[in-house]
Amino acid sequence: MVKLVIGKMGSGKTKTMIEKVNNAAKESKGLVVCIERGDKLRFDVCNAVRLIDSTEFDIRGFQVMRGFITGLYAGNFDITDIYIDSLHKVADITDISELEKFARWAMDFGKQTGVNFVISAGIADDKLNDFLKELI
Repeated sequence: MVKLVIGKMGSGKTKTMIEKVNNAAKESKGLVVCIERGDKLRFDVCNAVRLIDSTEFDIRGFQVMRGFITGLYAGNFDITDIYIDSLHKVADITDISELEKFARWAMDFGKQTGVNFVISAGIADDKLNDFLKELI
């Protein structure tokens, strides 16, 4: 499963992500991972969640993000959910075609592994294509 939380800056995406991450941590029988840029969520996210600051790993672009997530999963097959707060900042993915490519890859990866993805991005929803709109 892949879900998108989309909106302009200040629209409440991060608040929504915090709520979703904490709910997943309560319900998951495995590991919940949250990838963010910086450490602004450290006091808001349940301590059962593996919180990752992307600035420590220089993640840029679709290919590097894909490799990073694949490596996380290879190191821990117990991952059930991956949350990415502000994908446009975490992996410098601002182009709609790159977002679509990443979402399609995440869908395929999720089907193979059972990992669920929830991804937020600071993109106006009127710029999304039909495929991405279905994921909101």
